[in-house]
Amino acid sequence: MHIDIDHEKKLIREALKQVSGYMGCEKIIIQRIRMQVENGADDSNIENYVKSIASHLETLTDTCGDANVQMNYRYVIGFINTLLRTPSWKNWMQTIEV
Repeated sequence: MHIDIDHEKKLIREALKQVSGYMGCEKIIIQRIRMQVENGADDSNIENYVKSIASHLETLTDTCGDANVQMNYRYVIGFINTLLRTPSWKNWMQTIEV
């Protein structure tokens, strides 16, 4: 299954402008990952997907003029880094209520 990363980046950027705080940011990423899993993306595609999102947001953090949005980007980057270090991330993601 192919994930349209550019489209996903745009969706996530727009969603992160609408929320405030770590929990709101976490929910966005969980929902987007769950959607990819439901659409048939395997673990390798999901891992590449979240790494690409984190890298994209790291680049945007340096150029973003809005401190609130910049903080949301940092929350997502931190969440993704934690997720990538979690051995059974897929099971963990399914137990989280959003």
